[in-house]
Amino acid sequence: MSLERALEIALILGFAVFFVFHAAAYAPYTVDDAFISFRYADNWSHGRGLVYNPPVIGNSGIGNRESAGRTSSPPVSQPSRFPSPGRSGSRFPSSRVPDPPAFPGERTEGYTNPLWVVILGAFLRLGANPVILAKVLNILLSLATLALVALLCRAASAKLWPAVVAAGLLATSDLFVENTIDGLETPLLTVLSLGALYCFWREWGRPGISGTRELGKSGIGTAIPDSRFPTSRHSRFPWSIVLATGAYLTRPDGALLAAALLVVGACLAWRSARPGRSGHQTATSPVGSK
Repeated sequence: MSLERALEIALILGFAVFFVFHAAAYAPYTVDDAFISFRYADNWSHGRGLVYNPPVIGNSGIGNRESAGRTSSPPVSQPSRFPSPGRSGSRFPSSRVPDPPAFPGERTEGYTNPLWVVILGAFLRLGANPVILAKVLNILLSLATLALVALLCRAASAKLWPAVVAAGLLATSDLFVENTIDGLETPLLTVLSLGALYCFWREWGRPGISGTRELGKSGIGTAIPDSRFPTSRHSRFPWSIVLATGAYLTRPDGALLAAALLVVGACLAWRSARPGRSGHQTATSPVGSK
């Protein structure tokens, strides 16, 4: 490992440590919208379904009006949809027919982040505290964001400073830290989106020069092998689309990223399939040669 590479890694790790302490200073901050996801995840993890207000059967059963967030009045029995025992025309003359729940619970999708709700619910099933869980997961996801930003900068430029500066700007950004510690799904969306972009870069490389990079001053119009780009465009699993789909399941905005990757990928595939363009250039052949 070169001295420059070691220095880059050390600086980025230093910014990562600083970010953790920076986030700890904002630890008490939790945005109120996060508790909507917490409630859905908690109900789902306890078998009540993906509902905000769980069903209530009379004064007992699964939860009560207080736990369902309705404290204004006690449960009110609803008219039974079944005929009572012994009533004329009853289909169940000799059996007891159960009354319907006093409060059945609304099957309303009040969240827009299903993947985040499912992840939280899986951990809440183990007895975790939702607020602490969300903050810890988001700090880990934001650290992954720092790493992905550094990788993208390193892939785009062989110089040291872009990756270090980008990581430093994120680590010292109050807005980035607030979005990490507020309990929402923003860090998950960010890491999935950046992961999709990085995988897309690895899957396609630079348009028209798969597995190579152009020479500048030393050889215009030639190409040499470059480890930052894949050697074959079509030999990799399309993780970019998988991660972009995960971003869409995290927040509807992710659909824009998935659509953009599909469009750009289709354009690159069409370009590489054009006559006279080879997707695999050699180290000595001119770019665009047949």
